[in-house]
Amino acid sequence: MKAVLGRTPSTVSRELARNTTRGHPYRTCTAQTQAAARARQPRRSRKLADPWLWQYVQTQLTQGCSPEQIAGRLRHTYPDDMSKHLSAETIYVGLYVLPRGALRSELLAALRQARKAHQPRARGTDPAARSPI
Repeated sequence: MKAVLGRTPSTVSRELARNTTRGHPYRTCTAQTQAAARARQPRRSRKLADPWLWQYVQTQLTQGCSPEQIAGRLRHTYPDDMSKHLSAETIYVGLYVLPRGALRSELLAALRQARKAHQPRARGTDPAARSPI
């Protein structure tokens, strides 16, 4: 199988398990549609899936702390526990991935700049080069 497809058997097995409908053969168009739908869904960071850590972030935000302060405080309080270390960007991404609702609007309002949308930094582009003088 590896020689024909150029992929290891485990990769082929995962693809078949993920994109085959029970009782029907594998169809490439259906698999591509399902993969594209999964890619569009926003996902929260694995670290923010930890209930304690997410609750801590929410509490600190409602008390007026910035994501940068929360990240620094976690590093200072738990220097040896890497599972409790977050970056400020991870906190921002976790907030902007939340679905619309009261919790999201409450937490976004707690941010100091309270922007509705987050614009991630563009990689590899020079902002000065984009705007002509």
